[in-house]
Parts: sequence; structure tokens; C-alpha cells
Amino acid sequence: MEIDRIEQNLKNLLEAGRLDGKQIYILGANEEAVSFINFLGASRISAILDSNEKTNGLTMCGRPIRYLQDELVPYSPKKVILLTNGFSGQDIDKLNMMGYIHDVQRFWICEPVAYMETKKEKILKKIKSLGIFRLIENYLRLRKAVKYLSTIYSQGYQHIMFSPYPSIGDIYIYGQYLSDGVISTNQSTVFLVCGNACKTMAKECGFNNVIALNSEMITQVSKLKCILGDQQLSLESLHYDYFPPVSIMLASVYRNGITFDELLEKKKFHSKYNLSKKIISPEEDQVESYCRKCGIEKGKSVLLAPYAKSVPAISSVFWENLTVSLKRAGYKVFMNKGGPSEMIIPGTIAITPPFSLLAEVIEYAGAIISLRSGICDICSYTTAKKIILYPKKQWKYGEEYITHVGFSNFPNIKRLAEFECEQIPEQRFTDEILQTFLKI
Repeated sequence: MEIDRIEQNLKNLLEAGRLDGKQIYILGANEEAVSFINFLGASRISAILDSNEKTNGLTMCGRPIRYLQDELVPYSPKKVILLTNGFSGQDIDKLNMMGYIHDVQRFWICEPVAYMETKKEKILKKIKSLGIFRLIENYLRLRKAVKYLSTIYSQGYQHIMFSPYPSIGDIYIYGQYLSDGVISTNQSTVFLVCGNACKTMAKECGFNNVIALNSEMITQVSKLKCILGDQQLSLESLHYDYFPPVSIMLASVYRNGITFDELLEKKKFHSKYNLSKKIISPEEDQVESYCRKCGIEKGKSVLLAPYAKSVPAISSVFWENLTVSLKRAGYKVFMNKGGPSEMIIPGTIAITPPFSLLAEVIEYAGAIISLRSGICDICSYTTAKKIILYPKKQWKYGEEYITHVGFSNFPNIKRLAEFECEQIPEQRFTDEILQTFLKI
């Protein structure tokens, strides 16, 4: 974003009175935040919000850098968040969950406000949209992926499996599907995953040779597989519907080689797949020791899991009300906290069970209420009460969330209830959840 554009957009907000009497926050500790501060004046900025652990507690232009949850909880209509181009989808989900819904009444994205592209920008945008430039860019990225895979093959590995998404639930499913050990313990096979959390889960599920890649590299590996198709059988995607865009010129080869045995056909896979199978088995005394240390009461505790990477967040107000209701019913309420950027639900006790203990901790507690995430896959075999929530919204593949990733196709799951809900559920929905929880 250019400085003159920033200034024009801020002028528009000021002239419209949208910043009058407001506590102003800036999301993203970057150069654009400096421009915001220079224009408005440091004294008008309450804080800069950023999820980076390394910058938390530091200052920028004399203003403190803080986590979102430290400044925006509890919700206040007097707080306004100006977004730089450095925000992520996860940041927006957090804002939604805290009550700062993306509309003109609560917070504003600074860039699009009354902005007109310059002639120079239009020309550059048109040039970049030409197929030849996209093709060159993709070629250079794919070449980097080819070079990386070559180094892996040179280490003696004959077969490369990869998972295209940063999903611990997917990794857990692969572990169950391949739990006969033929592939997972084969020393000539290596498993590429996205991120360290997926690597940890893969190790827990029995995969010996695991390498964690960043999202950019795993995307290029996925695209390369789409291009190579069945010509490269030693490179195998462990996902049935991953067809990333490469370019229009390569579209004809998309469906040639994403193969993973019966996983290709979801219905066939679901009918065979048994989620009741247990593949991670910690020592019983480890589980009990951890639960006692956290204060979890056996059979009278509930773990809330309000965050997920691929599912839109539900308002924190819902989780707060649910926590109050569960406590009144005699339950002790905990929250699974996946990292410092996740806001703790007021009234809950935050815990972070390791993957090796997670399912058994939920079994010991007696119940989980979760937004649909990988945790739901991991604890699916347990006899704990399981209430899973899905946004009432269409999935990117054209189906509803609950249809695409729901558990209705899987047999042998005990004490399960699934619900679709609005982003800001009404109180009667909370009451319905509680009544169902007490019955199952």
C-alpha cells in the first residue's frame, strides 16, 4: 500500500467520523503501521496488535506491540481496528470470535475505502495477469520444488508421500489407514508434512521418516504432482481432492495422478474406515498424572476446543455463555490452548495436552465440545461425550461444512452429537447444546 493511498483512506475515515471517540488499534507490526501512526499521531494509537511472539512486548514508534486478546478482550464498541496488509485469515477469525465482526459498524479495512487505482498500477496489474508471466513464476517455483525433491531422493529414499494441508486430523487419519505398518515403517519411504505440529502427530502415529516443510514448499510439491500425474508413482499425495491451480495451460493434466488407493473415492473410503481404532496408546499412569496435575476431575470435566484452522470461528460470547451453563451443571471447564495467539475463554482453565495424551485426557475428563478440527478425529474412538460444531456456511468445495467434513459417514463413533450454528449463536442454541450434552 503506498503512503498517499494510506493517507487518503485515513482522511476518508476521519471525515466520515468513524474514528471519533474511538480507541484505535493497528493490526500488523510493519511499515504500513508506521505510516498509520505518522499520519494519525502516536498519541491516538492505543496499541499495535501482532501475533508474533518475538515482537510482543516491544514498541513501535513509541506504541506497545501486544497480542490481540490482551487488548481486545472484553469486547468494546469503542475499539476500532485498522488493518494493514500484514493480517492473516487467522487474525480475522480471532477478531470475529472476539465480537469485532467484519462490517462497517465495528472495524474497517483501511485499504479498500474509497480507493481508486492509479494508471501505473492498472498497467502493472494487467501485465502480471498475462498467462506468460504466471507461467514463468510457476515454473521458477516448481523448479525449486524439483531441486528439493531431488535432494531427498539422493538420500536413498525411493518413495515420497506428502500431505498438502497443515491438518493434524488428516495426519491422524493417514496413520489409522496405514497402521498395518507396511508403509509407515518402511525405511525407503519418507513422509513430507506441512509444519512442525503435523510432524509431531506423524511421529506419534508411527511414521518414522518425517520432514516438515513450510506451506509454500508443500504447495509446490502438490502442484508438481498434479503435473507429473501417474508418470511419477514414487511421489504420492495422501489426499483425495487436492487440485491446486497451476495455470490454464496445465489444467488438462490436473486429474491424472492424485492417487491414494481407496482414499480417492470418499464413499468407499468412509465405508471401510473405522475411527474406533486406537493407534496412540500412552501409559495409563502418564494420563492420570497429567490430569491430576491440571486439576481435571474424572468424568466431571469438559474440554472446550473453540479454534480450528480451516473452519470459521464462532463468537466468544457463545463459548463464555456455554462455560457458565456447564459450571452451573456441576462440570469443571477447561480449554485446549494451541498457542499464545489463542484467546482464553473467560471462566475456563487453559491446558495444552501433548498429542500423545490428548485423546486419553479427553476420555478421562469425560467430554469435549469442539469446533470441527483435527482434535475431533483424534478423540473419535473414545467413549467421552463429543459435541462437534460446524458453521452454517458452504465449504469451498460446494458442500456444507457438516456434509464435507462431518462424522455421519463414519461408523462406530459413540456418544456423538453434531450441530450447525451461526457465527453468533442465539442463547437458545446454547441451551440446546447443554440439553443434548446432558443426555448423551
